[in-house]
Amino acid sequence: MTKRHMILAAAASVICLAALLQWGVMPLASYYNGVEKDISTSRQRLQRVIELRQEYELVRSRSGENKNSGAEAADFSLYSFLDRLAEQQDLKGRIVFMRPQTEQLSGGLTREIVRLRLGGVGMSQLVPYLYHLDHADSPVRVEDMTIRSQQKSGQGLQVDLRVSVLKG
Repeated sequence: MTKRHMILAAAASVICLAALLQWGVMPLASYYNGVEKDISTSRQRLQRVIELRQEYELVRSRSGENKNSGAEAADFSLYSFLDRLAEQQDLKGRIVFMRPQTEQLSGGLTREIVRLRLGGVGMSQLVPYLYHLDHADSPVRVEDMTIRSQQKSGQGLQVDLRVSVLKG
């Protein structure tokens, strides 16, 4: 190999190395730095949630409230609660479906979710049902609600609800 070929090979090697650094190593390092930052932020949020839970438990114990009262009681069933409320509000016949599901959350918590569809409901029936649902003794939460008009068929409203409760 001549000296010129060696210089060209060295220059080509330097260019390839620079390209590898520019388009390979640097973006990868940037990605990992972003991931580490996301993990750090998530850990800080988790720590704050744990602190808030401890603070909540402290306030709850000071108030004299029983730990298993309300919706957090092991025998509480969101499905049964919604069914009883619909029966009390004369909406039992308007239930198209009720689909329960359970999610396991971190910290030993469980979220019970019920997807509920009411069909042919009038506003005069829906509003008291939602009011009683909101003012129940148990901490039930309406996560999502969709109301559609069924004017074409003259059947009132179709209401889809996603209701949940946290259990300890």
